[in-house]
Amino acid sequence: MNPPMPSSTFQTPICLLLREESLVNIRKPDRAIFELAASKVGIGVELSQILFVGDNPSADIVGTQAAGMKTAWISGSREWPLADGSPDFIVETVADLARLMA
Repeated sequence: MNPPMPSSTFQTPICLLLREESLVNIRKPDRAIFELAASKVGIGVELSQILFVGDNPSADIVGTQAAGMKTAWISGSREWPLADGSPDFIVETVADLARLMA
Protein backbone atom coordinates (compact mmCIF):
# COMPACT_ATOMS: atom_id res chain seq x y z
CA MET A 1 0.00 0.00 0.00
CA ASN A 2 1.36 3.36 -1.01
CA PRO A 3 1.32 6.36 1.29
CA PRO A 4 -0.83 9.22 0.05
CA MET A 5 1.05 11.70 -2.07
CA PRO A 6 0.75 15.29 -0.84
CA SER A 7 -1.11 17.26 -3.48
CA SER A 8 1.53 19.99 -3.47
CA THR A 9 4.40 17.60 -4.17
CA PHE A 10 4.01 17.26 -7.93
CA GLN A 11 1.99 20.22 -9.14
CA THR A 12 2.82 20.13 -12.84
CA PRO A 13 3.27 16.72 -14.39
CA ILE A 14 6.09 16.70 -16.91
CA CYS A 15 7.14 13.60 -18.74
CA LEU A 16 10.74 12.95 -19.67
CA LEU A 17 11.88 9.76 -21.27
CA LEU A 18 15.36 8.75 -20.26
CA ARG A 19 16.20 6.46 -23.15
CA GLU A 20 19.18 7.77 -25.04
CA GLU A 21 21.87 7.19 -22.43
CA SER A 22 24.39 6.35 -25.12
CA LEU A 23 24.12 9.88 -26.57
CA VAL A 24 25.73 11.34 -23.46
CA ASN A 25 27.88 8.34 -22.51
CA ILE A 26 26.32 8.17 -19.03
CA ARG A 27 24.38 5.14 -17.89
CA LYS A 28 21.82 4.51 -15.20
CA PRO A 29 22.17 4.29 -12.22
CA ASP A 30 24.86 7.02 -12.42
CA ARG A 31 23.46 10.06 -10.61
CA ALA A 32 24.69 12.30 -13.45
CA ILE A 33 22.16 10.91 -15.94
CA PHE A 34 19.28 11.80 -13.62
CA GLU A 35 20.72 15.25 -12.93
CA LEU A 36 21.03 15.80 -16.69
CA ALA A 37 17.41 14.78 -17.20
CA ALA A 38 16.30 17.05 -14.36
CA SER A 39 18.13 19.97 -15.94
CA LYS A 40 15.90 19.56 -18.99
CA VAL A 41 12.78 20.16 -16.88
CA GLY A 42 13.57 23.80 -16.26
CA ILE A 43 15.27 26.35 -14.09
CA GLY A 44 14.41 26.18 -10.41
CA VAL A 45 13.20 22.59 -10.40
CA GLU A 46 14.86 20.66 -7.61
CA LEU A 47 15.52 16.93 -7.80
CA SER A 48 13.26 16.37 -4.79
CA GLN A 49 10.34 17.78 -6.81
CA ILE A 50 10.64 15.12 -9.50
CA LEU A 51 8.89 11.77 -9.49
CA PHE A 52 10.89 9.29 -11.52
CA VAL A 53 8.99 6.26 -12.78
CA GLY A 54 10.81 3.11 -13.77
CA ASP A 55 10.61 -0.65 -13.90
CA ASN A 56 14.21 -1.59 -13.13
CA PRO A 57 14.85 -1.67 -9.37
CA SER A 58 18.61 -1.13 -9.56
CA ALA A 59 19.00 1.21 -12.51
CA ASP A 60 15.81 3.23 -12.16
CA ILE A 61 14.83 3.28 -8.51
CA VAL A 62 18.11 3.05 -6.60
CA GLY A 63 19.79 5.48 -8.99
CA THR A 64 17.11 8.13 -8.80
CA GLN A 65 16.85 7.89 -5.03
CA ALA A 66 20.60 8.45 -4.80
CA ALA A 67 20.06 11.57 -6.90
CA GLY A 68 17.37 12.79 -4.48
CA MET A 69 14.27 12.18 -6.59
CA LYS A 70 11.05 10.54 -5.48
CA THR A 71 10.49 7.17 -7.10
CA ALA A 72 7.62 5.07 -8.39
CA TRP A 73 8.36 1.50 -9.38
CA ILE A 74 6.21 -0.20 -12.00
CA SER A 75 6.13 -3.67 -10.50
CA GLY A 76 4.24 -5.57 -13.16
CA SER A 77 2.94 -7.72 -10.26
CA ARG A 78 6.48 -8.56 -9.11
CA GLU A 79 7.68 -8.38 -5.52
CA TRP A 80 10.36 -5.80 -4.68
CA PRO A 81 13.59 -7.79 -5.22
CA LEU A 82 16.20 -5.76 -3.34
CA ALA A 83 17.04 -6.31 0.32
CA ASP A 84 17.83 -2.70 1.14
CA GLY A 85 15.80 0.26 0.10
CA SER A 86 12.45 0.47 -1.56
CA PRO A 87 10.64 2.88 -3.88
CA ASP A 88 8.53 5.70 -2.52
CA PHE A 89 5.54 4.34 -4.44
CA ILE A 90 4.75 1.04 -6.10
CA VAL A 91 2.30 0.76 -8.98
CA GLU A 92 1.47 -2.32 -10.96
CA THR A 93 1.10 -0.60 -14.34
CA VAL A 94 1.72 2.80 -15.91
CA ALA A 95 -2.05 3.38 -15.86
CA ASP A 96 -1.93 3.18 -12.04
CA LEU A 97 0.16 6.35 -11.92
CA ALA A 98 -3.00 8.45 -12.29
CA ARG A 99 -4.05 7.70 -8.70
CA LEU A 100 -0.72 8.99 -7.42
CA MET A 101 -1.28 12.28 -9.16
CA ALA A 102 -4.87 12.70 -7.96
